[in-house]
Amino acid sequence: MERTLRIVHNHATTQELKLICATTGEAYELTQFHTIGRDEACHIQLFDPKVSKRHCRLEKKSNQYFIKDLRSTNGTWVNGISVMEAEVFPGDQILIGDTELSLSDAKAKKVSKKELSSNAPLSSHNLKWNKELSKLPKLSRSSLPLLILGPTGSGKEILAESIHKLSELKGRFVAINCGAINPSLIESEFFGHKKGSFTGAIDDRQGAFEAARGGTLFLDEIGDLPLDLQPQLLRALENKEIKSVGSDQFIKTEVRIVAATHKNLENKVKTGEFREDLFFRLQSFILRPPALIERIEDFETFVFLFAKKYKISISAEAILRLKKHSWPGNIRELKQFIEKAAVLSDTGKLELKETEELLPEDNSKLKAYGSYNEKTYTGLPQLNTQNIPPALKDIEKDIILKRLRDNNGNQRKTALELGLPKSTLCDKLKRYRTQHEA
Repeated sequence: MERTLRIVHNHATTQELKLICATTGEAYELTQFHTIGRDEACHIQLFDPKVSKRHCRLEKKSNQYFIKDLRSTNGTWVNGISVMEAEVFPGDQILIGDTELSLSDAKAKKVSKKELSSNAPLSSHNLKWNKELSKLPKLSRSSLPLLILGPTGSGKEILAESIHKLSELKGRFVAINCGAINPSLIESEFFGHKKGSFTGAIDDRQGAFEAARGGTLFLDEIGDLPLDLQPQLLRALENKEIKSVGSDQFIKTEVRIVAATHKNLENKVKTGEFREDLFFRLQSFILRPPALIERIEDFETFVFLFAKKYKISISAEAILRLKKHSWPGNIRELKQFIEKAAVLSDTGKLELKETEELLPEDNSKLKAYGSYNEKTYTGLPQLNTQNIPPALKDIEKDIILKRLRDNNGNQRKTALELGLPKSTLCDKLKRYRTQHEA
């Protein structure tokens, strides 16, 4: 059956993206907001019997497009994954009914590659973290040191790279892991050395500070920096000059310092393992990326990005199962899991059965961190109220209200246990309150 596409433009803004129908090859420019479906009132009308009257919505937010399913009969699929809401990039394949669509734009492709290479979009569905991310352009314009404090695998280096790219500094981005260098060589790694300054120094060597001149020096795992080297780093930050090992001359250096650690630096200061003056010098600005479980609203976004990168589709049931995993390794662990699944898959699709087999047995429970004192919960399957009988909705309501009572009204904790975004839980509670008042 031949499928055609009709677009009614509703904005006169600058056109940036095009929507292409795979069947006809026609390209249609997109604007700020479009509804897609069979109904002639939709901005994008698809003549496809498997498409719902109002099937999905394509909307531009903060220079990025999002597609949201409008409770369609057959669902909205992006790169083989059923989505309720997801970011879409040029090159993505969108399946609506039997109609295949794709986004295309040369300028947008550059942004897409930048986002995908970083494996962490610079926006979030978590309102608190999104507010912090919105500060990155301002932070990038400063030359003051910045400290990133977050759990392992939460994307600290990605944030540092993003700040460097936004800064438009002429120099390079140089990363050095303070915890992975031989302590006897770390001074040379930082500041360089002169030929013959120690055994094995057969040539002059440039250090990280010089390599990053005019750019950004990222000091990862700064909490592992040896105590005897900390005064030299402090001097380099305050005086903007360094001295190579074996040299008597100081060299001026202009470099933006971004440091990161998953350790509690305040505690290390109290125990004398980290200099207080260096700690205060580094924390001109602080970013605190949350654990993946604390930004569960972004889970599908990351699944979507990694599935596209490793060319594997993931069923809706498998995604729901993955959301119940604790992910102690955060975004990095999720990325590695999907990469492993892609390598082992014979079909190019990850189903629930394969997901259960690949996940370690001891990670079948949801583990809450931070303010919940690392108590382990059994977790419930994510609840979906679409197209379910009223009796089941009542059961869902009873489960939610019981969990809320058990948690003394703590909505965030309850949402984590149920595998729901906190905003969804709030909407459900409002609806229950309205029904009660009626």
